Amino acid sequence: MVLTAILAIGAMSAGTAGACACGESRGPVVANGLSPNGVPWKVRASRPVHSEIIVSFEMEPPAYYDVGYDTTLSSPVPKSFVFTADTGEDLDPYPESDLSGVTDRRVRTLSVKMSAGQPLVIQPRLAPASIRTRFKWLRGLRFFDQFYAAGPLPEVATASDASGHQLARIKSNRGSFAAETRPSD
Repeated sequence: MVLTAILAIGAMSAGTAGACACGESRGPVVANGLSPNGVPWKVRASRPVHSEIIVSFEMEPPAYYDVGYDTTLSSPVPKSFVFTADTGEDLDPYPESDLSGVTDRRVRTLSVKMSAGQPLVIQPRLAPASIRTRFKWLRGLRFFDQFYAAGPLPEVATASDASGHQLARIKSNRGSFAAETRPSD
């Protein structure tokens, strides 16, 4: 059984909590979908205090019980923040894994070099327009949960903007990624 583990992330960009309070998370659903094998997933975002944003990644049955994790971003999100992501394995009864996370609004594509096979290409999505209108603090963020066949592991992630300009490139730290730009960027 998997428990997606999150490692501590850069002091200015994000922090994490290892336990998922799946089913107890509050806040609007900012992204959702189905895995290739039909397992429902969703991402919720909340701002319980003005100094932090909590983003919850949750999977529903037939995923194993209580699969997911929370990540915390500073609010306001630092200008240096590019993305944070985490890998999940053995999430459900099917042979699939995922890479999920949050990016800055500028990120249009994440290209992830895998340990085997083709790169994983991810296009993070903005929260629905009605939610961004209601919760202005969500306007600067994009969300994703990308599934792939179990086995290969994400090794290096490169974030690019709409023009293809590289915003950040970082190696995986035990399945987790946290990228910031240099202060001069």
